[in-house]
Amino acid sequence: MVAPDRADDPASSREDHLAAYRHVDIGLDPVPHGGGVSVWEPLHMGVPIVTWLGNGIASRAGGAILSAIGLPDWIASDDDQYVGIALRSTPERLSRLRRDLRGLIEQHCSPAVCTHAVEAAYRTMWQGHVGSSQN
Repeated sequence: MVAPDRADDPASSREDHLAAYRHVDIGLDPVPHGGGVSVWEPLHMGVPIVTWLGNGIASRAGGAILSAIGLPDWIASDDDQYVGIALRSTPERLSRLRRDLRGLIEQHCSPAVCTHAVEAAYRTMWQGHVGSSQN
């Protein structure tokens, strides 16, 4: 249970909402319907997220995001893993990750990286189409 004075005020401004991440050690992606924005936002603010890889698309978004930025060890597949990931997060590990998160996002998911990936996919599809039409 979270003490009421530690909960974010839902009526706060966007600026205050983002600033509140300075007081968060670890984010927990909700189960069974994981978030998209609720995962990206804390990551951009330097807060690592523990997610649970479910069966449906809504419960897999957090896992896809964490995989994309190179943090598959923050993805759980059951209750024990979900709790275990959060508990093994030492202050030193969290501090290092907080410092590195924006760089990981930029390295793996920047607009340039995503654009190159889409272009490569288009080339592959085009080459497959051209190759199959010549047969």
